[in-house]
Amino acid sequence: MKQICAGILAVLLLILPGCSSAGTAPPTVNISFSERAYVSYSGEYQPGPAPEGMELAVQKGYMAMYFQPETADFVLEDMRTGKRYYSVSPNADGSTQERSHLLVEDVDLESDSLKTKYSANANVTAQKTENGFQAWYAFMEEKYAIPVEYSLCEDGLRVRIRCGQILEQGNNQIFSVSLLPFFYAQSGHPDGFILVPDGSGAIIRLDADKTTYSPYTGSLYGDSYLAPEDYVSSVTENCLLPFTGMQGETGGFLAMAENGAANGNVFAAAEGQDSRYSHTYFTFDLRQRQNAVIGNPESANAKTVVINESGPIRTTDISVRYFLLDSTPENGLAKMAETARNITTDQAGEISAAVDSALYLTTLGGFTVEQPVLGFRTKVTRTVTSFEAAADMVKQLQEDGVDQISLIYTGYNRTALRGGLTGKLKPDRAVGSLGELSALSELLGPQRLLMTANPVTFQKNGSGISKNRSAIHDLNKAVITFYPYKRNTFQANKNAGYYLLKTDLAAELTCQSVEWLAQKLPNAGLMIAGFGEKLYGDYSQNGYTREQALQNVRDTLRQMSETRSVYTQEAYYDAALYSSVIVNAPASSSGYDILDENVPFYQMVFSGIRQIVSRPINWSGDPEQAFLNCIRFGMVPHYELIAQEQELPGSYGLESFHAAAFSAWGPEITEHFRQYLPVFQVINGRTLLNYQTVGEKLYQLTYSGGVRLLVNQSEKAIQLEGHTVEPDSFAVIQ
Repeated sequence: MKQICAGILAVLLLILPGCSSAGTAPPTVNISFSERAYVSYSGEYQPGPAPEGMELAVQKGYMAMYFQPETADFVLEDMRTGKRYYSVSPNADGSTQERSHLLVEDVDLESDSLKTKYSANANVTAQKTENGFQAWYAFMEEKYAIPVEYSLCEDGLRVRIRCGQILEQGNNQIFSVSLLPFFYAQSGHPDGFILVPDGSGAIIRLDADKTTYSPYTGSLYGDSYLAPEDYVSSVTENCLLPFTGMQGETGGFLAMAENGAANGNVFAAAEGQDSRYSHTYFTFDLRQRQNAVIGNPESANAKTVVINESGPIRTTDISVRYFLLDSTPENGLAKMAETARNITTDQAGEISAAVDSALYLTTLGGFTVEQPVLGFRTKVTRTVTSFEAAADMVKQLQEDGVDQISLIYTGYNRTALRGGLTGKLKPDRAVGSLGELSALSELLGPQRLLMTANPVTFQKNGSGISKNRSAIHDLNKAVITFYPYKRNTFQANKNAGYYLLKTDLAAELTCQSVEWLAQKLPNAGLMIAGFGEKLYGDYSQNGYTREQALQNVRDTLRQMSETRSVYTQEAYYDAALYSSVIVNAPASSSGYDILDENVPFYQMVFSGIRQIVSRPINWSGDPEQAFLNCIRFGMVPHYELIAQEQELPGSYGLESFHAAAFSAWGPEITEHFRQYLPVFQVINGRTLLNYQTVGEKLYQLTYSGGVRLLVNQSEKAIQLEGHTVEPDSFAVIQ
């Protein structure tokens, strides 16, 4: 043991600041760290006395950092208020878990067992740096060591793991690392909350006993696609934003997975669930693992084995930035959103603006069926909504006073209808001609006709795309087949398998679609589906990691946004940065027991700088409540329509168009538009600053310029400040 210890510490001396590194070179992923303060402040501040046993490491902006070199424990002080934030529990008799800066899951290569290790049991070596300190956590029994930099920013802290310098000398390989799991941990049921980025956003209140519930876990930008399951127990939302936060009785923080979000996960637990504290943190996967079946899956002799990603760590540096807020439970959500919005605006820069619309419609052009032609079974297109029929629907709505409409067209391209992929969006003749499509575009107005292209999902070979060459592979180098889940049963539909295109090819097809539209239909826009809402890695030869895939999406959409408006669906953060319009944004979270309330945090982050559009209101079994939720979450209404009622197959992607006939929904859309237009005229372009529950099922949205919107989803009229809001209604206060 002494020899192992001496060996690791000798290497540490070589890698500490100012010395050369023999670490593994990371993959080519752009890493940039902003030094800008995203929390506004003014004035000069002085730190208080150092906590017992600590020394002042650095002071910057309104922040001061104290640390203890022997343990790497530290305390941050918000000098504006004197509030102090501890890296671990200040309680001296805390558990090993509660005293750890890192939670490390490693895999024993001999047994394939996954175990959690705690940095409180590691040997720690720390030394000061210009902006804070660096610590090495040497796990002597496991024979690996992890370097972590703690750097003070003007408004908080940046914690960074240099993954290329991680040392692994034994039989244990690191699978994941959790950063500062008990930073600013709360106890005693304070009047605060935890924010998690599930769906639109959700909060976990800390003033109630939640020990009977499970802690929250969620994968940033969606789960891994390595091992698709045949059954899911429920439909859940993705974590679309790389943020989490904690609000205490006084003070709070917003944490951002600044780098590494592609492999990041959010954890949140209330007091008594996994420890004595309420806390939230990020976990980052450094390697991937999956279950694989050997033999026929239907056979009793089939065996399930675990496959671990082999080789050196390919993950680039991981960093989390913590922004300290002088907030209260009443304004904590608003201050978190303001900080996130400042980051978003800074990172995205200037992008092309879209034409704002007060109503979005999605329509289905057609679908394919097999039928005999000259004695052979062949696929033919059955028209659902031709371009002429869509024009008739639009004209009728315009005559009824419904204008400022954007129309999203899906299911119109011959290749896509047959399960293939192409960058040429030429419509199937059964749906209509290019001339009819152009006429529809002129009727709607510039950039209000949006042609859907999905460069990700395919079923058939063709146009240079093939399953074996073009689809992503798993760790076992096998093509991954995905099956959509049947509605209400959560069973995979084995008759509708599909594949995911490699991300570099998906980017190429996206660019080709843009070029085709620019030439053939210059007044129309491109609605990009899949690309920007599904993040996945590829373990083919020369495949992309999730980080590289994320970089690819970011680069592609950023370049597009410089010259044209970008339209996406359910976009995760890095895609939303460069989207002018985000369609099908969620108005809820996954609804886990631990989540107390859904909040429009996603909408608050992007409001005023992006147009956020709801999911189709007529998807819901209660369209009136879905319409109110759309208003309550600060979004533009959206509906799915087809020209007339007809029987549609139950294949994936068509179920939502059942009972979507224009004859049934036209009057409803007209009435909703009449109610919504006065709200749109007031709030369009304004920033959603705050969201509060101000009564039983009464919600208040505060917009820039002093505009407030009250949404009453109760069964009785409610009065507030002299304003009466009728049941299931809303009112604007200026």
